Amino acid sequence: MPDGTAITPAIRNLGFKTAPHGTEVVFPAIAAAAACPSLIHLTFRSVEAFKAHIGLPQLAYGVAAIVLALAVLGIPLLALYGLIRLSNTADARAPALRRILLLTIPAIRLPLLGAAGGLLLGPTGAQIINYGVFIALGAWALWVVNSPGKKGEVETSDTQSLELSPSGFARVRATHRLSAIVLLLSFLLLHYSNHLFALWSETTERSVMMGLRHWYRASIIEPAILGLFSVMVITGVILVLRHTQRPSDNFRVIQMGSGIYLMFFLASHVWAVLGQRASGGDSDWAFASGGTAGMLGSEGYTDVLLYYTLGMVFISAHVAMGIRMMRLTHQTTKSNASRTAYMIIGLGSAVTVLTVAALLGLRFAH
Repeated sequence: MPDGTAITPAIRNLGFKTAPHGTEVVFPAIAAAAACPSLIHLTFRSVEAFKAHIGLPQLAYGVAAIVLALAVLGIPLLALYGLIRLSNTADARAPALRRILLLTIPAIRLPLLGAAGGLLLGPTGAQIINYGVFIALGAWALWVVNSPGKKGEVETSDTQSLELSPSGFARVRATHRLSAIVLLLSFLLLHYSNHLFALWSETTERSVMMGLRHWYRASIIEPAILGLFSVMVITGVILVLRHTQRPSDNFRVIQMGSGIYLMFFLASHVWAVLGQRASGGDSDWAFASGGTAGMLGSEGYTDVLLYYTLGMVFISAHVAMGIRMMRLTHQTTKSNASRTAYMIIGLGSAVTVLTVAALLGLRFAH
């Protein structure tokens, strides 16, 4: 990936004479995020063409589908790259640019907003929401970069309005951490581990799922889980606003980026499950994996496959960064704390690969 040294002068020649270091990634990240629904559509069409052809054309469509899917998965990585380039920038405009980049990370979850737009604005609602969001982000970024009196200044009192007192920040961080730990142990680990049983058979997966539902769908536990998620979102937003005010390291960038994605990921997940239950259906493995048509049988489920892949990776990344910070507070060396984080991300990535394989139909028993 280019380091941006050749791109930054070009950005500045467009009128951004004192553009902060890293600005050259902001506008491409917004454009890539806006193109996400189109890329998902092309991925599905390539899969359909792959099924309909044989020989060399089939190979070409298969390669195209893989490249397009990787492009979708790469959109959050582009935003994270931009955040890393902005991480050590002490320009007064950097906090806003960091927040803009963070908002491009969950681009694949815009169908959640599009569904709401469709209810309010009709069939074109999703497109209006999609392009409206990113036109607004682009306009915001353009205004920030060219804001009078901001260029070249160091972050000062204009960002202090979001500053928490040390004790207030400690309480928010402790609340976020505690709610995350309880949610992880009481639901997330159980729910996503359950998926792995589908590698053996759907019958085994369902048996385990029905047993676990006695716990996390209990009349007291389920509202508590939803409440914990709400607490995590509220405290997470406060922490992101605070951490984007000042320079940070790459680990903090990954923690913030994965957290923002997970807010949209889990909200979308809850939306889908509660919607299925409200309609009288069951949010079981058939619902999760696309039924008889499979994950690649419709554009909607192709989208689900991609967003679910990112979601599971980002869950492990967010947990890993949190555990790294906890270890550092207990005087563990940075190298040991980072090694633990890498191991958790590696384990989470392996589980993601196995889960995706199960969703695509891999079975070890017949």
